[in-house]
Amino acid sequence: MIFLFWDGLNTPRSKKTRAAIQEHSPCLRVYRLPAYAPELNPHEGLWAWMKQHALAGQCPPNLEVLEQSIRLALRRLRRRPHIIRSFFPRGPVSF
Repeated sequence: MIFLFWDGLNTPRSKKTRAAIQEHSPCLRVYRLPAYAPELNPHEGLWAWMKQHALAGQCPPNLEVLEQSIRLALRRLRRRPHIIRSFFPRGPVSF
């Protein structure tokens, strides 16, 4: 099962995106979040954590090195579910 957390921006409203979501619906669950509510959107917590912890102090010489650093940090994060859970607030929205 794949979980898609949609932040309400316009991209997922395109015909191509809607068709892809429909095509993969048997193995895809879509959760729609408010268009702009950083306190409710898990990816805001993820990127804040990445900047403050995983990538802190780095100054990559180019985009390729930055991308490699991000991918490595995300791979390491997979082994730390307690941190991932912290990106999902215990607020008025339930999943």
